[in-house]
Amino acid sequence: MNQFGYGYDYYEYMPDVQASSGVEAGAVAGVFMGILMAFYFVMIAMGIVFYILQSLGVYTMAKRRGIRKPWLAWIPMGDVWIIGSLSDQYQYVKMGKVTNRRKVLLILYILVLAVVALIFGSMISAMVNIALSNDGAAVMGFGGMMLGYLGIFATSIVMLVFEYIALYDIFRSCSPDNSVLYLVLSILFPVTLPFFLFFNRNKDEGMPPRKQPVVEQLPEEICEETLAEQIVEEPVEEVAEVPAEETPAEE
Repeated sequence: MNQFGYGYDYYEYMPDVQASSGVEAGAVAGVFMGILMAFYFVMIAMGIVFYILQSLGVYTMAKRRGIRKPWLAWIPMGDVWIIGSLSDQYQYVKMGKVTNRRKVLLILYILVLAVVALIFGSMISAMVNIALSNDGAAVMGFGGMMLGYLGIFATSIVMLVFEYIALYDIFRSCSPDNSVLYLVLSILFPVTLPFFLFFNRNKDEGMPPRKQPVVEQLPEEICEETLAEQIVEEPVEEVAEVPAEETPAEE
């Protein structure tokens, strides 16, 4: 019996308490990992849905308005080209201006990818130099990474500015009365952008009316004469006249 008079040693039961604590910690970690995996799954599913809605909206607009190669809307780099093309088309047919936003957006997109590649290369170089104990080269590698981060931040900001300008033209071509609202909500809540592009894919309220064929614009009399001239009459074969049989005079 110990000094407290309880008839057992308290410390003999500590291993069981520690084991149960380990099981509970493992269960908590399993639940946490399950929640994390479910969160990642939901985020991936939402990303796929948003990608389909935006690509389908841009593709439908480009196809309806005669933009070349509308299927580029389904390609990550090609979608900025189609968005810029829709903006350029609106500026030309509505404002009479020739813009090259599609080229600007594509160049900025390529610059962002180039800066990302620079950051990745600097990170690999720094890790290799650390492994080789080359401190000076490692410091230079980390310096290149920091410059790369600044570059990608600046380039991304410029690209977003031009992209939102192009999107504003698209919203004005679809629904001029709601274009400012669509733009502001797209900037504040980017998840709304795919829905706006999808639900406005068949609208042309801000576009000028399409030109009709020339024949339909002519007066009715001219249209009839034009159509009559296009009809080629089949040649009629001449039939030789057969002399009538002489009938005997009535006596």
